[in-house]
Amino acid sequence: MSWLFAHGVTQVLEDDERTFHLNIAALTLGPGMRKAIVGPSGSGKTTAIDLLALAGRPQSADSFLLVDPDGRTIDLGRRLARRRSDPLAWVRARYFGYVLQTGLLLPFLTIGENILLAQKLAGVKDRTFARELLLEFGITAPFSTMPSALSVGQRQRVAVARALAHRPRFLFADEPTAALDPESARRTLGTCLDIAMIQNSAVLVITHDLALARELDFEIVYISATTSDGIVSAIIDDGTKPPLEAAA
Repeated sequence: MSWLFAHGVTQVLEDDERTFHLNIAALTLGPGMRKAIVGPSGSGKTTAIDLLALAGRPQSADSFLLVDPDGRTIDLGRRLARRRSDPLAWVRARYFGYVLQTGLLLPFLTIGENILLAQKLAGVKDRTFARELLLEFGITAPFSTMPSALSVGQRQRVAVARALAHRPRFLFADEPTAALDPESARRTLGTCLDIAMIQNSAVLVITHDLALARELDFEIVYISATTSDGIVSAIIDDGTKPPLEAAA
């Protein structure tokens, strides 16, 4: 089983108009968990999921740990603080799946090649499972189809399939159904959760669709934000304790 513990993971962003402080005070993901981060636009939801999915570097981290299936603890915060360009690329490729808002399939690869690339980076080879995933998400187009030949909604469903193709321990999704109509969104996210449940993967999504998140039994984690003198402070706290405190 794999666990992800984030406590006191922070980021500061600045532009000409404001300074933005994000503090992931507490967030824990474990086998079979499904959590949804909900909050207003501009509150830092995408920044938060980027940090948790190792797509961005935090400014600081009190405790940011990954426990792998063998029980080994990897100090993500310490490794991210190193000067190497991407010290945890192997962790992200092996254990994490990430669905961006716009999917971002590689346009010069076929849909099959997009999915198989995710497997290759993780050291997995299972073409049959990749094909099954496409069918699960209602994509009947051949593996050789280019992304440009699909609709926006179909491309997004392929992106979800790609994120699941290497059987990640953690699936992160930033508004994964924003490009879909309500029924397709419900069906796509439901299928995603069914597959994640079979894999015993944790799922963390960002969504504006609170009703759908509740319908699909997500634990809702609200992001709160306050503004004072041009400084926006946002906090995410799911109430969980760091591993040592939880075991005390």
